[in-house]
Amino acid sequence: MYDLAMMYCNGIAVEKNRSLSLQYIQQLCDRGCTKAETTIGFWYRHGFIVDRDFSKSLEYYKKAADKGHPGAQNDIANMYEEGYGVEPNIDLAVYYYKLASDQGHTAAMYNLGTMYESGVGVKMDKTMALKFYQSSADEGDPDASWAAGTFYENGQSRVRNYKLATKYFYMATRTPEVQASKNAAQRLKQVLSGHKTDQYRLEAIEVLYVDSWPNAFKVLNPFCKEAILAIWCLFGKSLLRDLLILWTKKMILLWPGEHAQEFINEPF
Repeated sequence: MYDLAMMYCNGIAVEKNRSLSLQYIQQLCDRGCTKAETTIGFWYRHGFIVDRDFSKSLEYYKKAADKGHPGAQNDIANMYEEGYGVEPNIDLAVYYYKLASDQGHTAAMYNLGTMYESGVGVKMDKTMALKFYQSSADEGDPDASWAAGTFYENGQSRVRNYKLATKYFYMATRTPEVQASKNAAQRLKQVLSGHKTDQYRLEAIEVLYVDSWPNAFKVLNPFCKEAILAIWCLFGKSLLRDLLILWTKKMILLWPGEHAQEFINEPF
């Protein structure tokens, strides 16, 4: 029934009918469905389909969170952290973020990372912050990728590691948010342009070619090309020129049309 409710909500394969969608979701909530409780909690929080009501949002989120739904745990933690419809309670925010994080919820891991980095609600611990940022980044969270890249670039919690900074800034370009992707690509270019030793070039290419390149084109994010172009501009005339030519030819095969022409026209 949940899938049917979402079909009516979004007009997928049926005529859009949000009143009927709400009716189905409420029926599922009456049966204790955590997925439905989390959904209607979100709707009440943002005023979608129903009037905005933080108290009702919190009520439904709590039902789902206390039954173990990680999304609800992360969302109710955020409400307690920010004070939406309730007095701010950092201890409860940390409690629910940890519950969600233990289940691998990427946003919760990132949120916990920010708390450990700033010392809000927990004792400041840069090593723990980086641990949560990396865990979230490795599951695909672009904000966590940016944070991890910054940690490794600046040497927070441990020695600088430009190879890992490269990896995480590259991963941060793989967000569907256009401006965020461009910002990450620019940051990656700055990191690379400041460290042009042959050894670093080799390490950067290892990360970008071996680790990042195959996954980038699975998601087909057109703004990943900005990171690639940054590498091309920096290293195109170096001893790695032949490798980059081969690399680019492979990308053109996977990235046809206008993007291919951009690569072809890019000067060495």
